[in-house]
Amino acid sequence: MTSDKDDLEEALQENLRLRRQLGAEASKGTATIRAGGMGYRLGWVLYWAACIVAGLLALIGLFYAFIAPESHWLGALILGFVVWLIGRTLRYVFSGS
Repeated sequence: MTSDKDDLEEALQENLRLRRQLGAEASKGTATIRAGGMGYRLGWVLYWAACIVAGLLALIGLFYAFIAPESHWLGALILGFVVWLIGRTLRYVFSGS
């Protein structure tokens, strides 16, 4: 009976040790991704630049929608959305988030 108890206690201690190691490694990896470096910062800069351009294109599209409804204002809105998607993709690629 005590041998089973000792085996169980050893297994639990090993499990606890492995969890601590895994937690330490995971926190280092998360800190590395968040602290980033050049790629992380570049991804966010490109994302916000794309958001600004997409916002301006959306405003231009809405402006032309009210001023000249017969113009091709929907193209500006779609282009703004595409620019935003490109910025989001670049952020994902460069920063890994």
